[in-house]
Amino acid sequence: MNPHALLCRFPSPHQLRYRRRVTESLVELRASPDHELCQLAEQKPGILDELAVEQAKQIGVEIAELEKQAEQLASEIKKLTNGSPL
Repeated sequence: MNPHALLCRFPSPHQLRYRRRVTESLVELRASPDHELCQLAEQKPGILDELAVEQAKQIGVEIAELEKQAEQLASEIKKLTNGSPL
């Protein structure tokens, strides 16, 4: 048997490290929320639009709450400073 052919059958240490890194990367990718979202989007094409609309609603609610807090803080500041500018 040709010794070169025998060596070609077995991966080099470099090839083994590369394969291990690729395998670990695939495992990490499949465990990520992005991969899950991508899979879900393939199964249910309109899901990204639905999620965007829901997230926009939640952001709107949060903005309203923050605006209310800002008004309350502005009122407190005005009382503490007796209405005088800072």
